[in-house]
Amino acid sequence: MKLLRSSVILALLLVSFLGPLGIARANSQPSYRLLPARENKIDAALNTRLSSLQPGTMTTVIVQLRQRANLPDGRGLKRRDRLSRIIQSLKGTADGTQGPVKLFLKLRNKQGRVSDYSSFWVFNGFSVTADAATIQEIAALPDVYSVTPDGIDITTVSSADLALSNPEPNINLINAPSLWALGYTGQGTVIANVDSGVDLTHPELSARWRGGTNSWFDPFGQHPNSPIDLSGHGTWTMGVMLGGDAGGTSIGVAPGAQWIAARIFNDQGSSTATAIHQAYQWLLDPDNDPTTADAPDVVNNSWAFSAPGCNLEFEPDLQAMRAAGLLPVFAAGNYGPSASTSASPANNPSAFAVGAITNSNSIYSLSSRGPSTCGGSTGVFPELVAPGVNINTTDLNASYTIQSGTSLSAPHVAGGLALLLSAYPNLSASQQENALIASAADLGIAGPDDVYGYGRLDLLAAYQYIPSAPTETPSPLPTFTATATETATATLTDTPIPPTATSTPGPSDTGWQGPGAQAAISGGDGNGYEVSPTNAFASDGLFAVDNNSGTTTSTLCTDSGKDRHKFYNYNLVVPAGTMIQGIQVRLDAKVDSTVGAPKVCVSLSGDHGATWSAWKMTPTLETTLASYIVGGASDTWGNNWTADQLSSANFQIRVQDNASDITRDFSLDWIAVDVFFASSVTSTNTPVSPTAASTFTPMPTNTTPPPTASGTPTATVQPSDTPTSIPTNTATALASSTPTITPTSSPGSPLYFSTLGNTNPPGVSGTADDADIYFFDGSTFSRSLDASGTGSLLALPSGANVDGFDRVDATHFYLSFAGSVAVPGLGTVDDEDVVFYNAGTWSLFFDGSVNGLASTDLDAISIVGGKLYFSTDTNTLPPGVSGSADDADIYVWNGGSSYTRVVDASGSGSLGLASSADVDGLVRVDATHFYVSFNADTTVPGLGAVQDEDVAYYNGGTWSVYFDGTAKGLTASNLDLDAFDLP
Repeated sequence: MKLLRSSVILALLLVSFLGPLGIARANSQPSYRLLPARENKIDAALNTRLSSLQPGTMTTVIVQLRQRANLPDGRGLKRRDRLSRIIQSLKGTADGTQGPVKLFLKLRNKQGRVSDYSSFWVFNGFSVTADAATIQEIAALPDVYSVTPDGIDITTVSSADLALSNPEPNINLINAPSLWALGYTGQGTVIANVDSGVDLTHPELSARWRGGTNSWFDPFGQHPNSPIDLSGHGTWTMGVMLGGDAGGTSIGVAPGAQWIAARIFNDQGSSTATAIHQAYQWLLDPDNDPTTADAPDVVNNSWAFSAPGCNLEFEPDLQAMRAAGLLPVFAAGNYGPSASTSASPANNPSAFAVGAITNSNSIYSLSSRGPSTCGGSTGVFPELVAPGVNINTTDLNASYTIQSGTSLSAPHVAGGLALLLSAYPNLSASQQENALIASAADLGIAGPDDVYGYGRLDLLAAYQYIPSAPTETPSPLPTFTATATETATATLTDTPIPPTATSTPGPSDTGWQGPGAQAAISGGDGNGYEVSPTNAFASDGLFAVDNNSGTTTSTLCTDSGKDRHKFYNYNLVVPAGTMIQGIQVRLDAKVDSTVGAPKVCVSLSGDHGATWSAWKMTPTLETTLASYIVGGASDTWGNNWTADQLSSANFQIRVQDNASDITRDFSLDWIAVDVFFASSVTSTNTPVSPTAASTFTPMPTNTTPPPTASGTPTATVQPSDTPTSIPTNTATALASSTPTITPTSSPGSPLYFSTLGNTNPPGVSGTADDADIYFFDGSTFSRSLDASGTGSLLALPSGANVDGFDRVDATHFYLSFAGSVAVPGLGTVDDEDVVFYNAGTWSLFFDGSVNGLASTDLDAISIVGGKLYFSTDTNTLPPGVSGSADDADIYVWNGGSSYTRVVDASGSGSLGLASSADVDGLVRVDATHFYVSFNADTTVPGLGAVQDEDVAYYNGGTWSVYFDGTAKGLTASNLDLDAFDLP
C-alpha cells in the first residue's frame, strides 16, 4: 500500500491491548494460573477513601494482577537450583503479563494522573500513586485482581520489658545444645529478619553479619548503606536466632549462622505495603542476579497487622518464598487470651505461626489463639509454640534485655531451622514444616489444638525425624474464591446442557516416572551406558555406568564422538485432550572426577526416536550422587505435545555424556520424567435435556478462558453453550486528552490472520488452507494453526473457511465460518454461529439462528468484556435494530435476540466510510478505538485507499494503517485478510 499517512492521536494505541490482557499471547503455554475475575476489586475501606479524595489529590495503592506464577516443584533440587527456577518463573510471569498495564500507567503518568508507579515480580502487580479516577480505571482493567491501600497498620509483637531472670533456659528447653553437640550450630546458613533492623555494633551480632551490598535492605532509603535499628526490636529477635555467649551465657539458637536483614519500619516507626513487598522481593534475590544463590536460608517475621483478622495482602509473596525453600516463620501475635485472636500474616495459608510459652511449658497469656478463618499452613493455629517469656537477648548500644512475646518465640523456630539446615541443607519448605510438626512435644489437650498448636519446638526430635520422614509430596496451592458472577435467564437450543463443574483444577503432573527399556545409540564408542544400563530404571542406589565419555574431548551436545543412550517405555498416564504444559527430566547421577567439566545433554522424542528436540544440558556433575533437572513445568522443549506422543510406543529420552576429558566415567542411578498438563473440569451432575429457561455462567472475555466461580483456574475450561445475556462491560473509557505520535503504523505490526483463499503467505511451506491461522511477527510469516485436513490440530473438513477469529491463546480461541462446517464432536455449525475451541474440545458459543440471525451471516467477530461484537456479510439489520442496514456497521449482542448498533460505519454515519465499505475483520478495544479490515479496497477519510489485505486502526476520530499487507508481501488476491486478531 502506498499512501501518505497522517499523524494520529495516541489515545488507546498504547493501551489497545487492554482487551487481551489475560493470557500471554505466545505459542507456548502460559507458565501461570489465572485467578477468577472479581466483581468488587477495590478494598472497601479504600473505596470509601477514594470517594472523599479531593480532585488532584493522589493516594498510593497496591494492584495485584490475576496471573499467578506456576511455581515449579523443587523436589530433588539443590537449594541453588530451586531458587533460580522460582525467580525465573516469577519474573517470567511478571514480564509476560504486566506490559499492557505498564503502558496504561505510563500514559496516565504523562497526563499527570499517576505520579509514581513501580512493578513487582515477587507478587505479580504494582505499587501505584494516582488520583481516584485513575485508580477506578485500573480496577476496571480485566487483568486486575485486587486494589488495596498501601497504608497499613502493623506492629511488632513483643511485650514490655520484664525483670531480669536466670539466663537461657529457653535454649535448653528446645534442645538446641543437643544439635550443637552433634556439630550443627547453623554453620553454612544465612538467617534474615524482616523487622525494624539490626544494631550492627553489638558484639554478639557484628561478626555474624554476612556483609556486602546484598545483606541489608532499607526500602525507605533512609539508611541505605549498613544495618541500623532505631527501636531495638529487630536486634532482640536477631539475638535469639544467632547470638553468641559474649555476655557470659549462650543466648542464640544458631550461633554459627550469618545474618542479613530487611528493615520494614521507617524512622517514624510506620510502614507501607509497598515497602514490605519490596523487602520480600529483595530477600529472594538480594543482588538482583538469579544465578547467584544469595537468598537467606531462613526468614523470621516478628510483626503483624495491628489487630486480629484475615488479610491476604502478602500471601503471594509467602507462596513464592515457600516454593524457593524458605518457610515463612511468623510470630502468632499478642492478642490473646481469647479464642479466634489470630493475626495476619501469621494466619495466612503459607505462613508458619509460632505462639509463645513460658519456660515451664505454660501458654503465654497474650499469645494469640485459634481457630483462624484465614487458612494457615496446616489448618491449625498456631502451628507450634516456643519459649517467649523472659527471654534474655541483645539490645541497642551493646547491651542486653529481657523481653516477652511471640516476637521472641518465632526466632526460636527460625534459629532452629538454621540448625536443621546445617545438617540437611536442601530441605524444601514443606519438609522443614513437616519435621517441626511431626516432632513437636505435645502440650495441652492431646493432639493439635488452637492454643499450643501441634506442640512445643523440639530440635533434637526434628533432627532425628528427618531421615525417616515419608517421601515428600507437593503441597496444593491455596484455593481462591471469586465473587459470584451474576445469573441471567437464557433461552436454550436443543444442545444438551454441559455438566456442572465443581472445581477447575490447576495444572496436574504425572509425577516422576522411570523407564522400562533402554538402548545404546550411535555416537562415541557405540556402547552408551555399557555397564548395567537397566540400573537407571529406578532410584535404588544401583548405577548404570558409562566408562569414558566417548572418543573425542568436545563438550558440545551435537558432537557425534560422545557417548549416547536412550531410555523409553515410561508408561506415562496423560489424559487425552489435555494441554501439555511442560516436561522435566531428572537425572540422579555422579561422575568419577570433575576434570573436564562433565555434563549430560538431554533431548526428547515423540515419534520413537525418528526426530528429536533440541538438547538441554545439566550443570557440571559432582563426584557425589545428586539430582539434576532439565526442562520444567512450563517448558515444552519446542514441541506441541499430544498424549499419543507421550505414550510408551513413542516417547523416548536421549542422553549424551559430555566432557573435555574422554576418561570421565558417568554413573546414572535414575533417569525419570515428569509431565505437566492442564486437567479438564470435574463433573458432579449428569447432562440433562434443555428446558425453556435456565441459568448460565457469563461468557468468557477475550482475555482468558472462561473462569469458574471458585477454585484454582486453569486454561482448560468450558463456556456455557448458549447464554443469551451478558454482564455489562464496566471498563472505563480513557481520556481523550492524549499526546500525538508519528508514524501511524505500529512497529512490526504483529498480527494473527486467516486468508481469503488457499495460498500461503511468503515463506510459509506446507499445504495452504483458508481455514489456517497465520502469524506475522513483524518481519516473517508462519503458520500458527493448521485448522483443516489430514493431520491438522483441529481436524476440520477441508472445505472449512474461517472468516471470524478471536484468539485467547494457542489452544483457546473463537471461530466463525464462511459456510456450514461439520465440527468434530459438535456437529454442523452454520455461518451465523460462533464456536469456542477449548484445548481439544469444541462448544457452541453463539447460536445465530436461535438468536434471530438465521438470514444474516457473521463476517467479523470480536469478544471483549464477555460481549460479542460483530459485523454481518449483508445489508441486513439484526432483530430490534432500526435505521439503514450496512455490512460495515458493528453490532453487539445483548442476549437473546436483543442487539444494538455500536458503530455506524458508512454513509452519513459517524465514521463517514463509503456505502460500499464492508468490514470483514474486527478487533474492538472500546467504543471509539478498534481495528478493522475490509473485504475490498475502501476509501477511508483522511487516509485514502485501504486495501483488502490491510488493517486500519480507528483512534477516536483519526484513522491510521496498523498493518500494510502489500508492504509485507500479501500481494496476491487470495491473500486478502479474511479474519484477524492482534497479539
